[in-house]
Amino acid sequence: MRQSGNWYIGRVYNTVSPIPASYLADRIGTKKTLLLAAVPYIIGWVLVMFAGNIPTIYVSRLISGLGYGIAYTAAPMYLGEIASDEVRGAMTTLITVMSKFGILSQYAIGPYVSILGLASFNIAIPILFVVTFSTMPESPYYFLKSGQPDQAERSLKKLRGRGYMRGELDSMTHLVNENMKDKSRWLDLLTVGGNRKGLIILYGIYFTQQFCGSTAIISYTQQIFGAAEGGLGAKESCILFGAVQLLTSAISSQLVDRLGRKPLLLVSSCGVGLANIIIGAYFFMKQENITKLYQVVEDSLGLYVVFWAFGALSVAGVVFILVLLPETKGQSFAAIQDRLYKSEKVVYEKRDNHFDRVRLSI
Repeated sequence: MRQSGNWYIGRVYNTVSPIPASYLADRIGTKKTLLLAAVPYIIGWVLVMFAGNIPTIYVSRLISGLGYGIAYTAAPMYLGEIASDEVRGAMTTLITVMSKFGILSQYAIGPYVSILGLASFNIAIPILFVVTFSTMPESPYYFLKSGQPDQAERSLKKLRGRGYMRGELDSMTHLVNENMKDKSRWLDLLTVGGNRKGLIILYGIYFTQQFCGSTAIISYTQQIFGAAEGGLGAKESCILFGAVQLLTSAISSQLVDRLGRKPLLLVSSCGVGLANIIIGAYFFMKQENITKLYQVVEDSLGLYVVFWAFGALSVAGVVFILVLLPETKGQSFAAIQDRLYKSEKVVYEKRDNHFDRVRLSI
């Protein structure tokens, strides 16, 4: 049966929701922002549970996409701010590990239960998150930015326990004070060299991640395995696929602070590119047609073209990572910022009857 091409609907809010999410994180803190992100998830699954038509499912996807965008904006911020320099990489990769665990759970449970049963299982996850995460402390960085140093110290003591050191709080305070001197404008993202470089790196990695085919393949895994007509059934192949994703993401979380981010990204991009090219060759020889951008290309040109395009974009991602991506293993936020802004000098510019600290390229 041909699947409706609606996998991209949730991506509409995924794209725009990081903007209000970053604003909320600055105003109310990353912890409260993450708790707020659970609300769209809960509403989305309630709609699925009582959906009587396809448009209701579309609305559910849109609302859930809002929660997804907020969570994927605030979660890396929260984990990056509470983690020590030595384990920050492993901590932030846990987001991917748990994401793969969630995908595997859907592959393993979804085909064997009703929609109501699957929605009932899934709605319990954000509810459980709210109950457990409410006990976690807010980021010490948020308290420092809000002028609450005592709260920041209590938060850091709770996070570090016996490993608490006053020097870490002093370093955080210095970094926050330096950043607070910068009265940044949105235009500074493009006019300040360090900001511009960071923006290019961010969007380059995001482009590589999305256009290597991950979203489309995850959404159509069962159809792809069905078209391949292998010895293992499509449902069982999906479970195996999800298990491999979970295993490799778990391994990478243990290696990221040992080997560094850049080597792992290069290995991943090369592997994905090669796999896509091989799969494309397989479907080219097989000349099999199943049923978006993925669907549209597949319908008009063939499934093999989809995978070759994904492979080519993955190779482009390899070049981008090699040329532009800096290694940040074991580095503090301050050290990373120094690398981004190393070719700039700080000056003070008069704006609205006061002087703001700004950076100029040299």
